[in-house]
Amino acid sequence: MSTIQPNVTGRKLPTRAVCERYGNVSDRTISRWQANPELNFPKPIVINNRKYFDEDELTAWDRSRAVAA
Repeated sequence: MSTIQPNVTGRKLPTRAVCERYGNVSDRTISRWQANPELNFPKPIVINNRKYFDEDELTAWDRSRAVAA
């Protein structure tokens, strides 16, 4: 049996793309968001000392922030 995962892209975004996604914030801002446990910002995976963020996790984070606002 297979499980259906709706709207799952599996795309990994580099930090620069994440900065652009949130209005051209700096990579330092992304680091601050990660360091703040209250924000619960998605954790990246690190490949060759570069951070990549799961696009689906970012979308879920966006939705959770919209509900909280």
